Amino acid sequence: RGSFVSLPWLMSTQDFLRSLANLTGTNESISTLTSMIMFSPECSTLIDIIAQRISVPDARPTDRMVMLYLFDSVIRQAARDKRADIAAKLETCLPQCIHHVLGTPKNERNLQLVKRTIDLWKARNLFSPGVIMILENIVYRSEQ
Repeated sequence: RGSFVSLPWLMSTQDFLRSLANLTGTNESISTLTSMIMFSPECSTLIDIIAQRISVPDARPTDRMVMLYLFDSVIRQAARDKRADIAAKLETCLPQCIHHVLGTPKNERNLQLVKRTIDLWKARNLFSPGVIMILENIVYRSEQ
């Protein structure tokens, strides 16, 4: 016999979409969404939703960067929790997301932030060398 405990991560996709729409660059906002993703049985779907939001043509560059920071938080938490499924999912969607974050219009600040993020992932061995090389090539092409 247990008592009912309300768990914040047991939410609907609509709850997640509302939280994603209100995402800011604050640690609290990013941590809340990271927890939602990490504890959701639908984490792969939630990652897809974020990737789709990054790729929306009229998404603001700052919003795209904040969503990339959310992915950064998720991959670091996945590494701590040894969640290879989440790392594998991010490996498949990150190249396209990085491309969109660096896309038009050119944004030098985002370029530098993306480079730093990839350098941190590389230093922490969060992704395979092959994935890091793909991401670095996207950055290199964006600089040309």
